[in-house]
Amino acid sequence: MRKPVLTSILCLAVLCLTLSACSVPAVNPRNELVNLEGSGVAGELYVYVDSLMRTPHYSVTYTSDKEYYLTAYNTSGECVAEYADDRLSVYLTNGTGVHITNGIVVRPDVDNLVYVKTALRWVIEGKADFITASDDGQHLIIIESRDAAYDFYCELLGGDEAGDVFDNVPGQDVSLLFAFVPDPNGDVWFIDYAIELDSVVNSMWVIVDKTPMDDWNFGEYDWYEYNFEDPDINTKMVAVLRDNIVASLIVDMLP
Repeated sequence: MRKPVLTSILCLAVLCLTLSACSVPAVNPRNELVNLEGSGVAGELYVYVDSLMRTPHYSVTYTSDKEYYLTAYNTSGECVAEYADDRLSVYLTNGTGVHITNGIVVRPDVDNLVYVKTALRWVIEGKADFITASDDGQHLIIIESRDAAYDFYCELLGGDEAGDVFDNVPGQDVSLLFAFVPDPNGDVWFIDYAIELDSVVNSMWVIVDKTPMDDWNFGEYDWYEYNFEDPDINTKMVAVLRDNIVASLIVDMLP
């Protein structure tokens, strides 16, 4: 694994203070309309990430040097994350995450590329800083201040979920950092997301190793309207989804 630009891992599990209600409503970042005129490199990266979300591929996301999970995207922009312990997370295009362990938890949630795309939109809208390093061409997005970071999570997850996250974030000096490192062909080599707390930078995840795959879908099951209350149907839905993804892979997702 290429060494991340931003290092160490933060576990968001320390009780701190309760924040007020969201200053912005939750949105669906997948279907947003953005004026890209004059947006420069940030606009180019926004278009790249938007296209990547709808290009069948899988990638490796590291949360430490040894811990990782794999994500697969289809042409509809849906995402499935599979973990080494057989956990599965399904991210729908309406801002809903379906998390499958011993049971099923459905809650507001988005995949990592939605975080990246939303951060780039914030740059385009003048709500986040954008820096390009002259030596290696690395691009860095900075969402600075606790209030701005909270509003960012409100857009992604809604007020209740954002409140739960920031109730467990210590410190007052909070910044969100996204680093892009391009390869010689102009593609993104990896994307690093970190949270800086009181001047300490903690990497949350690093996306690497993007690999093409065939398109996949949910089969005959409707993950958007179904309530996940029937265990037998749940089992069948998950089995069909796993089979469809494995059949679409050029190589298997897990070693």
